[in-house]
Amino acid sequence: MTFKTYTRLGLASFFLMLCCSFASAQELLLDQMREAGGLKLFPIYGDPKSFYYLPDKVTIPNGPNGKKQFSFLKFIEEGAGSGEGGVQTTQGGGLVSFLVSLEVSDQILQRAQAELQSKVSGAKIVGPITYREGTFALVSNFQQEDGDWATRVLGMGKAPIMEGHKAAVSIRLTRVGATLLWESFQQAASDISISFDMTIAGYRNPYEAKMTAWWERVAKNRSLNVGVATDFLGVDIQEIMRELRDQGAIELEVKGEDEKMDRLWEMAYGKITEIMFEQNNDPTTMATLQDDPNVFSNFDRAHQFNTEVRERINRENQTELDREARERQRLAGYADQWALLGHIARSDSTPAHTSGSTPSSAHPSSGSSRAATSSRSNGPVAGNPSSTGNPGSSNVRPANLQTPPSFSVLASYRKKEFKKSGKFELSFKKWTPDTQAMRFDENIGGFGKKLINDPAHFRIVNLDDPAYKIREILVQLDGQNSSDFEKFVNFVTVGIRKTHQDGYKHFDELKIDRQNFTKTSNNFTMTYGYHGDTNRDKWKKYEYQITWNLFGGAQWTSDWKETEDFIIPVVPPHRYREIIVEADPEVFTAKEVRLATVKFKSMLFGKTDTREITLKPGANAVLSQTIKYAHEPEKYDYLYDISWLKRGGTKQEVKNQKGDAAYLFADELPQ
Repeated sequence: MTFKTYTRLGLASFFLMLCCSFASAQELLLDQMREAGGLKLFPIYGDPKSFYYLPDKVTIPNGPNGKKQFSFLKFIEEGAGSGEGGVQTTQGGGLVSFLVSLEVSDQILQRAQAELQSKVSGAKIVGPITYREGTFALVSNFQQEDGDWATRVLGMGKAPIMEGHKAAVSIRLTRVGATLLWESFQQAASDISISFDMTIAGYRNPYEAKMTAWWERVAKNRSLNVGVATDFLGVDIQEIMRELRDQGAIELEVKGEDEKMDRLWEMAYGKITEIMFEQNNDPTTMATLQDDPNVFSNFDRAHQFNTEVRERINRENQTELDREARERQRLAGYADQWALLGHIARSDSTPAHTSGSTPSSAHPSSGSSRAATSSRSNGPVAGNPSSTGNPGSSNVRPANLQTPPSFSVLASYRKKEFKKSGKFELSFKKWTPDTQAMRFDENIGGFGKKLINDPAHFRIVNLDDPAYKIREILVQLDGQNSSDFEKFVNFVTVGIRKTHQDGYKHFDELKIDRQNFTKTSNNFTMTYGYHGDTNRDKWKKYEYQITWNLFGGAQWTSDWKETEDFIIPVVPPHRYREIIVEADPEVFTAKEVRLATVKFKSMLFGKTDTREITLKPGANAVLSQTIKYAHEPEKYDYLYDISWLKRGGTKQEVKNQKGDAAYLFADELPQ
């Protein structure tokens, strides 16, 4: 039995629990990432010798027929009028669909395990990290007419992660993008890559720092006063956050000299972004952006920014790793005189988290926001190594590697409609829940030259060809992954209807559920034929209707919509949101709370969805859980009940409390 086989068997129950639980966040220590055997590893809160690995090894797997699960459809339509010199122009574009496997080989895992144990005695790799969300970009390097090489982002989209660490990727290309990509694949050395910008969630180290956001100053920012429906790329939000910092709308107070100021500012940016924006998982947004003549410059700017950030982080991380290696070598020289120092130099010195150490966070509600009440720091504070009491000693911490932005700079965001006044304060002197963007790339151009003549992989279709008498409609579900079918979605139905020129009425219906979504890699087709349709333009027009059947009996049906597009984007009518429920252990101890139960109630299309969690204080307890729920766009409100069971059997409770914030505090007992 290989190392990975053993790991997979051990993870079977873990993934079952992950899919069935709505509080499924992995408690990663984001600031204590290590690199071993080519893998990025994150320890677990409360168990610093157990590590999750980042599944960032990208391949396009082979299907049952042994061929790559990849297809590129380039379509053209004869344009009206004529172009320069009387040459007729064509419209069109392309669709690239493929399956991506995010998987790490047995050999890499074994090498990483051995290297990790040489650095951290008794350490073990327990499984892969589950991504919270992700964005991908299709990037090509091509030679321009002047001979210079240029990098072009051809398309972007949401990365729906499927079971088995696979992603069904589909990118709609403009005519220019499809042409460039087609030419790139025909080159002997194709430089075509998928750039993933994935987000993971976990906890940040305690820092002697406090962030304050002044909402009145934030509201005066010119870039934000462009309407709620405006879409922002993450790179634009990064610039807005820097503007707010320069304008004094966001302030950061740090005690002493802290070498991690960049990280603290990225944490601050991430928290404000979480309150003010939400990711837009509507594929039509990306399609609209791609139709914009300036879109490539926007996407290219975001991609270039991401590349520069990664290169800077890699340089800083290498400097940190070199520093740690020199420090361990120095301390190893004292091993004969001080056995303790020798032990520190050979093993990891991360302290276990003590009882009562728990993250908390500030409340981004309307009005003056609640500041974090706990100022205790039960974990290692950056920049304050403890002394061992021996000459020349210092506590060797794990390599505190620099981290990317807390949010994706490639993703599309939409500003929330909210009104706030006063200020929002957040202390970092505690273990703070946060997110982190992880970037990785893979070149997929190597097989293009060999498969370019295989119609199963590369095909050109003239949609105006009179011989093209079967209309094929591509149907693709967007903004969903397989786990959503287990938590929120029963099934989706898509119906099309067409009245032909000779009066024949065609109707077809497609049902998408968890089984065929996974089996077909999210690629579905519907067709209609040719019945006396001499008018080609009218023949291409049809109507479609989409129905979403959700858990709890909620249902949403669209109106019939006429289109002539050959792709139906099946976009969810709802959005997903995470609420962090947490409590301060000091309050629970002072109030003698033994158990807190939170009942969360949200409304979706006239149906109430109820979820329940419990917080139980104790040794190494993490009094922070996450509830993921579905809501209608721009409707964030919910109700909640909290009951507290105290020593002696007494009970306190509050019922039907209204909320709409991203944080819900379960330690505010009634008087």
